[in-house]
Amino acid sequence: MKKKYFIFISLVSILISGCQSDAFQLDIDTSTTISSTSLLNSFLQRSLQNNTTKDNFIDGSSAVKIEFPYAIQINNQSFNLIEENDYQNVIAFLENENTLVYQVNFTFPLQVSLVNYETTSIQSLTEFDAVLANASESSEINCINFMYPLELNSFSLSDENSTTRILNNQAQFFNYLQLLQQQDGFFQFSYPVSIIVDGQTTEVNSVDDLESIYNGLATPCFEPNLYIPTITPIDQLDEFLIGETFFVFNLLNDGEDDTDEVDEFRFTYNANGSISVFNTENQTSSNGTWTIVEDDNQTKLDLTFENLALDELVEDWVVEEFGNNNRIRLTDDQDQLIFENIE
Repeated sequence: MKKKYFIFISLVSILISGCQSDAFQLDIDTSTTISSTSLLNSFLQRSLQNNTTKDNFIDGSSAVKIEFPYAIQINNQSFNLIEENDYQNVIAFLENENTLVYQVNFTFPLQVSLVNYETTSIQSLTEFDAVLANASESSEINCINFMYPLELNSFSLSDENSTTRILNNQAQFFNYLQLLQQQDGFFQFSYPVSIIVDGQTTEVNSVDDLESIYNGLATPCFEPNLYIPTITPIDQLDEFLIGETFFVFNLLNDGEDDTDEVDEFRFTYNANGSISVFNTENQTSSNGTWTIVEDDNQTKLDLTFENLALDELVEDWVVEEFGNNNRIRLTDDQDQLIFENIE
């Protein structure tokens, strides 16, 4: 199927005062071409981004990955992490401690990398908190790997340029797709493309092939955490929430980071099941409700709010974990909501 895009370009003559508008027609074959604003492109970027989620149980954030080697201390127990296998020593310790609430202390300096593979050196906890506050959380997909090199043909609507690019690794591919998204572009693989899905190599020859693969991925592919503490009884979650004030550390809605739409709100969980909401930007107050329920062997936090600006938070969220770094992480399919306690 072909979709036609009409592009109007204003041509300015340096010889004649004034301008005129010309139009040309761009034919896009959607069976082989992907828009940089499409859901499929979002899936592609999530599977190409830096693997920042695996160490969430250590740094409490999907915005960064701590680069090896580094040292940490948990409950007076020290760990030297040289490679990924060393995570298992930390996981075994946490399982033996049987607690959801633990504090990770880092030895600085640390080297961390962002979702786009950019690296930076962190000299103190203050710097670390600043990096986390300014970086975007990710929702990665970890079951798909492309085989390189691969060739990409692209067209940018912002400057009407077409380009053929050879990509040699995951970081190049991810950052190029981000650039195309900024340019409102389209791209097309030079098919066939070989990819590895859950350890099995398969050949892709069309956009439909790619969409079928992503639509068929299992849920663990979308949240590749190495360790998620077992949810403890409801009364411990009550204790974690009641009387405490939280802000939204991260909100992912359909793969998009919407944190900045709600980061001015403060949420205080009251013992009577109400939530006192305060907007720090316009100094106004509103209310909400919270309820903890058990449903299909899952602990859920049901939230409602009277302020329409908080509609994206109204959901019966699955409680994935709480306590680590004073946060509670909630999910609903591919959406994610993380509250952090204001100490």
